[in-house]
Amino acid sequence: MKKESVGITKAKNLSLRDVAIVVFRWKWLILLTFLTTAAVSLVLAMTMPDQYESRMKILVKNIRVETPVTPERTDAASNPNEISESQIISEIELLKSRDLLEKVVRNTNLAQAEADGAATEQDVERAVYKLEKDLLIAPVKKANIIEVNYTSKSPEVAALVLKQLSELYLDKHIKLHRPPGTSDFFKKQADKFQKDLRDSENELSSFQKKIDVVSINQQ
Repeated sequence: MKKESVGITKAKNLSLRDVAIVVFRWKWLILLTFLTTAAVSLVLAMTMPDQYESRMKILVKNIRVETPVTPERTDAASNPNEISESQIISEIELLKSRDLLEKVVRNTNLAQAEADGAATEQDVERAVYKLEKDLLIAPVKKANIIEVNYTSKSPEVAALVLKQLSELYLDKHIKLHRPPGTSDFFKKQADKFQKDLRDSENELSSFQKKIDVVSINQQ
């Protein structure tokens, strides 16, 4: 047993010695490789532009609408706060929609930033395509939340792009999910208020004329 132990120890010593010899023999090559790698990493770190990331989270909720309970609506009305996976996917597709991203590009002048002068339609197309690739939109697991990330060389642009995206998305979301007849209702209400205002103005004008007539007669 002792002989085997000695043999193992010698084998370990020989292997360590061999490694030491190889390292010593090739030390300049190893050192040069290390210095070259460090220099390349330093140059890349100095030449690569700074990147700024902006984030936003969107909470997806059902709009509460008072609807009569019918046999067909019983299941849906049992849990109005539940958000299905298809709803999350629909909202993500809405955020990625071509018309929405084009409005963001035009409102934030992303196309002009990429072009040398005035942006052409081709510049706008390229900017929309780049924005679509730079936007990271994903659902948060086990939550009715969509997270949106955007990276830019400018912190102002990074924040502005998501600000515009959120405003345009909310506006489009409201228009798409507005209950039927809502626009007609508000239009009728506005017309009614305008009519009431005109009637009040006419009554006031008639009243003022009567006062003027009374004043003249008294004189």
